[in-house]
Amino acid sequence: MRKQLVTILFASLLALAGCVTASAPNVASEPLAVTKPRPLAYTVTVPGEPRPRHLLFGTIHVGVDARRELPAEVWTAFREASCYVMEADQDAIDVRELMSVAKAPPGKGVGVTVKPEIYAKIAQRLGQRVGTLPLADTAPWFAALAYLQTLAPKGVAAMDGVFLAEARKAQKRIVFLESWRDAVVAFAGVTGPEDLEDLVESETENVQELKDLIAAYRAGDSEAIESAIRRGNARVGGMDSARAKQEALLDGRNRKWMPGLLRELRAGGNCFVAVGAGHLVGSTGLIEMLRAQGFGVK
Repeated sequence: MRKQLVTILFASLLALAGCVTASAPNVASEPLAVTKPRPLAYTVTVPGEPRPRHLLFGTIHVGVDARRELPAEVWTAFREASCYVMEADQDAIDVRELMSVAKAPPGKGVGVTVKPEIYAKIAQRLGQRVGTLPLADTAPWFAALAYLQTLAPKGVAAMDGVFLAEARKAQKRIVFLESWRDAVVAFAGVTGPEDLEDLVESETENVQELKDLIAAYRAGDSEAIESAIRRGNARVGGMDSARAKQEALLDGRNRKWMPGLLRELRAGGNCFVAVGAGHLVGSTGLIEMLRAQGFGVK
């Protein structure tokens, strides 16, 4: 099964790519909006309470303009919330530290570990430097992140970042479920040279997968989102690799988030919780995990 890098990342992972400078024109920059999005929004009722007081909202990191396109009801719930909960503080990313961990050990950079013809395509797209690093010396996960950035629609701010900026402006209490370093570790641990090669070799299919994911998000179709995340082709890595990515990027992070999320939901006030849509869906998603803890999620 293909390793599902595109669908999992764009449905779940924070916008680390904002710290990466890619020099080439965006390949998926044509307008993607067809219909106004039907939000993946769920009311959450704390056990023992008569009515819901929290909202659980699934985001997508690309392709939807939160300020212009999300329904008024979503923004009303956000404005009325006393706290805002999201994955990680993307504004806290230390670019110098990120570049340090993005540098591969000697002999492990993409200039050595990927096929020469693939490296030439990457260099044509990204140039000879990624951020402050020579392209040849970057770790495969970081080059993949930079390449993924070029596949995303341009000109639309990441939804999570838009909510974060508005929450800070409104002086809401803000809670982060993980650090940006946690997200880096999760991504880097399951992204190797073969993933980067597949990303480049299958660019047409990956761009289509991204479009399909955005369309499923706009339709509010949680089943289609789950299917897109789990779907792959029998080409690279096999089922074991696909499971490893699902565990590292979605399921494992969900379990780590739960103690902090439960603490906030049980506290006073009302929370607007915004995480990547991929974290909500399926039997291992946050919706089912909260229901297992006795919360009403509707």
